Amino acid sequence: MEAQIYPLAIYLDDKDAIFNRKFFYKTPNRLEERISADEILLKCLKLIDVNDFRPNHHLTLVMDDEKGRAVAYLEKDEE
Repeated sequence: MEAQIYPLAIYLDDKDAIFNRKFFYKTPNRLEERISADEILLKCLKLIDVNDFRPNHHLTLVMDDEKGRAVAYLEKDEE
């Protein structure tokens, strides 16, 4: 928590969960560009550059850990 990294589980079988599969599955993995990673790590960890999916946008994530809810959305970058 000191590094401001918070776990976020997404339960795909939850009827209330909305999950944009295209964003996660069709966007290229940029992990190897940042670190040396073996095949096992590349299969279980993905680094996404939001610009690959939607240029000139960034991802905003709002979480409420007490309620166990989160929403993430793409916002256009300021020019």
